[in-house]
Amino acid sequence: MRTSRAKAAAVILLVFLLGGVTGAALTRWVVARKLSELLESDPVTVRQRVILFALDRKLDLSDDQRSRIRRILAAQRPEFAAVARKLDAELRPLRTRTASRIREVLEQKQRRRFDLLMERLETKLRRFEAGSGHGSK
Repeated sequence: MRTSRAKAAAVILLVFLLGGVTGAALTRWVVARKLSELLESDPVTVRQRVILFALDRKLDLSDDQRSRIRRILAAQRPEFAAVARKLDAELRPLRTRTASRIREVLEQKQRRRFDLLMERLETKLRRFEAGSGHGSK
């Protein structure tokens, strides 16, 4: 009888642990995917999404409020984009210095991948500066 209870407890514990591991893995995958989608956007879109996310999280917005705030941010997008383009010219040397310092910390294999990432980022920023919109992939 004790072995039956022990086996049942072990099965329950195993199911619980597997559920936790599966849930954690799924959550990590979803978060990584959403974060990747966010970071693939142009700077103004990223900022708008972060603002909306923060407001929603801190203020518990209704669907209607989220929709209305999204429209407000969209209406302000051209102005934000113009200011961001002006600032980017000043930020470029800082980005370059920072990337150079980060690159020094990386191993050779990591440097190649880092260089590709930085090249993609710079391509997106150039498209954004040229006013082509969303800096898509």
